[in-house]
Amino acid sequence: MGSYTTNYNLYKPDIDETGWGDKVNQNFDIIDEKLFIAGFEKIAEIELTETVTSVLFENLNINNDLFYILFFTVKNASPYSTEYYLFVNNDTDTANYYSQGLIIAGDGTTAARVNKPLICHATNASSVFCKVTITKDAFSYFRAFSFANFDTASSVKFEIASVCKTETVDNITSLTLQSSQLNGLAESSKFLLFRARKV
Repeated sequence: MGSYTTNYNLYKPDIDETGWGDKVNQNFDIIDEKLFIAGFEKIAEIELTETVTSVLFENLNINNDLFYILFFTVKNASPYSTEYYLFVNNDTDTANYYSQGLIIAGDGTTAARVNKPLICHATNASSVFCKVTITKDAFSYFRAFSFANFDTASSVKFEIASVCKTETVDNITSLTLQSSQLNGLAESSKFLLFRARKV
């Protein structure tokens, strides 16, 4: 009945074949889980049940996977505006990174380069939605590029940031998202990490 395909253990029905029922439903369940983004595979999903300062993604291999995409929506329960940093391979020394950022607020813009891996902000008692693309470049430098939406409706802001590490890396085996303020990663914050390929 039909034919088996090696991609995600799916079955392909023959032309005009009927009676697949549960097998077709199973195929759609697999597609929904594996192919949330065409060509990408989900490798981590986290929803916080308590407030933390950092979230760690381990067992990565950029030499195999080539690119990662991280989506997150973070609740900042701190009474202060908070910065969010993306560290690689457990190197949490901010001096080992640079970030170039641009924030657009109304008809004004603010641009700055800082000596830390800053990917986005959240104002006090607010949230941020962010997408980050991550890779090791052709010269073996860790790079990340982010887009973020933060602050509340009438004050909503758009942020772009580009991060690069000062030293090269052999691989990317872990990523750490860290807040600059206590209570910067609060309960109900959500994270999804995808990889570009599986060889």
